[in-house]
Amino acid sequence: MLNLKTDDEWERILGEDRVVIYKHSPICALSARAFPQVRRFEKQWPDVPVYKVNVILRRKLAARIAEDLGVRHESPQVIVLTGGETSWHASHFDVTTEGLAAAVTS
Repeated sequence: MLNLKTDDEWERILGEDRVVIYKHSPICALSARAFPQVRRFEKQWPDVPVYKVNVILRRKLAARIAEDLGVRHESPQVIVLTGGETSWHASHFDVTTEGLAAAVTS
């Protein structure tokens, strides 16, 4: 899992074919529950890059991602990008390994 920290990195990611953005709060119990789900997905789908945004440390970047994609910011949240466009997103208890896997295979 790669940490997404800058606007430049974000802009580069938008040019990739298929990626997962994971918005994580290190102080949130729901994020603590979602994190292993995303990790499991990452192990099962090593060809799909997963980028983690720490929403506490990178508040402005997390807000920019929401604005750029037109997806309301939530945490925890996963967003699947296909060709730089949102193809699927989920938050809170809907962040699951199975949901992510289905999203990248559809």
